[in-house]
Amino acid sequence: MVEVIEVVENDELYDLEFTVKDYAGVVVDITGATILLKVAGIGGTSLELDGSCDLVVPASGTCKYTVQNGELATVALYHAALEVTFSGGKILTTKRFDINVVKDLP
Repeated sequence: MVEVIEVVENDELYDLEFTVKDYAGVVVDITGATILLKVAGIGGTSLELDGSCDLVVPASGTCKYTVQNGELATVALYHAALEVTFSGGKILTTKRFDINVVKDLP
């Protein structure tokens, strides 16, 4: 089952926190890595969001992305993944997850 993160349209400056795991579900040490959050609309041909994550506790695989003004502002369901590039050049793309942007309450 795909993990779904629910956020509210037009909210900003909140953190999406992640723990990087390999395909076996083992936590990955991300010390020194560069991590991108990649988000695309379902069936889309381009990225809606391609932003850098900040490392939180690298040895425990934790990082975060701070949502900026105008990002994740359209109500829709999006596919997302983290792309981790290690200092030696190895790249690990995590399992996909979904981000569901919901309408704000009146």
